[in-house]
Amino acid sequence: MNKSKYILSGVLGAAFLSGGVAYGQNILMLATDGHDGEPLARDFGAWIETERPGYTVDISADVDNSLTTATGTSISSGQMATLNSYDLIISPRGGTGGSGNFGSTDWNNVSTGILNMNPFSYGDDRWQWIPAGTTTSAKAMGQMIVQDSTSPLFDGVDTSGGSVDMYQGTQENMSVEWPAGDFTGNVVSLTDADPAVEGQDEPWVIMWDGSESAFYVVDGTPGDQAPGGRRTMFLGTNTGNTIAGVPSDVYTADGQTVLLNAIDSTIPEPGTYALFAGFGALGGVLLLRRWRLAKSS
Repeated sequence: MNKSKYILSGVLGAAFLSGGVAYGQNILMLATDGHDGEPLARDFGAWIETERPGYTVDISADVDNSLTTATGTSISSGQMATLNSYDLIISPRGGTGGSGNFGSTDWNNVSTGILNMNPFSYGDDRWQWIPAGTTTSAKAMGQMIVQDSTSPLFDGVDTSGGSVDMYQGTQENMSVEWPAGDFTGNVVSLTDADPAVEGQDEPWVIMWDGSESAFYVVDGTPGDQAPGGRRTMFLGTNTGNTIAGVPSDVYTADGQTVLLNAIDSTIPEPGTYALFAGFGALGGVLLLRRWRLAKSS
């Protein structure tokens, strides 16, 4: 056999083993030019690109500055095509603002997966992911209480203790009070918003797969809005200038893993980063083994 082929196989195998599995996932980060969260959203995007080689993050201010949940009541056909051309859309905690009708039907009809970290946009006057009358408020928290340990949100994280230490110290989160109703998505984890009061835990991460006919049901009546694709509600931290920014400055190592898993899991199939990396590593092992066997023969 040609030795150069084995050398090439070994090089490719080493590249796979290093975790550098190159395949593209294009992400759009919603951040308006001039908004105080826009520079931090850029930092957030740069962190994703570092942690997930092959992922590319565009900032909406550079693509279409009117693509923000804080502007207008509808999405044009051209904007919808732009949104659906991405593999994932992220609405960071500090990326948008404002009030009023956010064109909920248009945004919920986007087929691209959306990871929403901004609790203000969950409400009944915006995207309507939570029932009317549900309030949000700032509360100190740090422990994520595990509800579904089998969720891909916790891949690579020890959940045997029933919770995950998310932050470097206690951070202030915008908490979503538990509504009078049932979410149709998977309530993956809760907050420890008021750990001194039993039953006061509130949702932290909810994941919808896009097959649901509504985001929630109240007294047997479905809500008016339904997810048009994968949707993940992930409460973002609210402390000072860390409302977006670099997660490595705010989250623990486990917290960063959970956030990356949320990003991966909200991207529609095929596969997640971890799955591709696993296949890449296996391929690398087999290629290296073949090269070594050939070298010793």
